[in-house]
Amino acid sequence: MKKWIWVLVIALLVWNSWLTIQFLRLESHTDTIGNDTQTSTIINDNIVTDFTTDLTEVVDNVRSSVVRVSAEGENAKSGIIYAVEDNTTYILTSYLTQTKNLQVIFDSGARNAAELIGSDQTTGISLISVNTSFSVTPMRVGDSRLIEQGEYVIALGARNSSTAMEPISFGVVSESGQRRISSSHIWLAEVLETDTSIHEGFYGGPLLNVGGEMIGILVPTPVNASVNMGYALGSTEVKLIFNELKNGGVSRASFGVVVRNVDSLRAYEKSELNIALDVREGVVVTDKMIKEGEISSGDVIVSVAGKSITDIYRFREVLYELNEGETVKVEVLRNGNREEVEVTLR
Repeated sequence: MKKWIWVLVIALLVWNSWLTIQFLRLESHTDTIGNDTQTSTIINDNIVTDFTTDLTEVVDNVRSSVVRVSAEGENAKSGIIYAVEDNTTYILTSYLTQTKNLQVIFDSGARNAAELIGSDQTTGISLISVNTSFSVTPMRVGDSRLIEQGEYVIALGARNSSTAMEPISFGVVSESGQRRISSSHIWLAEVLETDTSIHEGFYGGPLLNVGGEMIGILVPTPVNASVNMGYALGSTEVKLIFNELKNGGVSRASFGVVVRNVDSLRAYEKSELNIALDVREGVVVTDKMIKEGEISSGDVIVSVAGKSITDIYRFREVLYELNEGETVKVEVLRNGNREEVEVTLR
């Protein structure tokens, strides 16, 4: 009799355990498909955590910082309010070929005469200024260096005067890299490629992350790029161009090379290039646009003109401080050895 009691107890325990498991599975399934307000929060220094999936809210928060730029004989462009200094509003827009009757039309509909500060044909960016009797809000600027493939982005253009609607497009970043925007210059700009649909009305407007930060300025299709994709000049390079234009004009020099952060290399890539595993700083040359020169593919550039190179952004900063035609001393790691070469900049 006692044996039957033990068998019964064990059977009941097994049955209870099975029912518990099934209940937990059902509860989990219900939470997944039946609760529209359930969210998950992932906190990471490299991604945006303060965001909404409602694009209308993102657009509402930034539309006052997006303007339309017009000039006689020029197609209307979009632009962004980038900075306000000493009662002067600075606006970045797509490259201007005409400046007669240059005007800025704010989102409120107000029109103000504008002045061209400078243009950079190489990257397709112009800087204009305007004085207003009302307050304006500069665009919040994010860091394009943190953008990775697959991140959601929003392209936004200025309101169309006839429809009072702004063009908007939504997609993902497919590539963040170096591209030539102008066929007349070998400078490789920091460009974000996205599957977002972009047409001429967008040019000069912002590419936004889902937090509403400007991570790039929308530009025409770069040289040898896909006509089916959209492109934006990264915000880190936009900052350099803005400072240059505001201070008199853009000067920059080029090595005519494609580079990559050493810190992004995997162990087997470092082994293939004969780079020590403990090397973390510098940029490695992955390709050359010009055959001649003292720099070779596989070289790790660690110093230019006496200035340490930690990553691609620092490399760009230094090149913006130099001029075409200059000859500078460059330190490289080549086949495990540190060497110094002279390079004439392009």
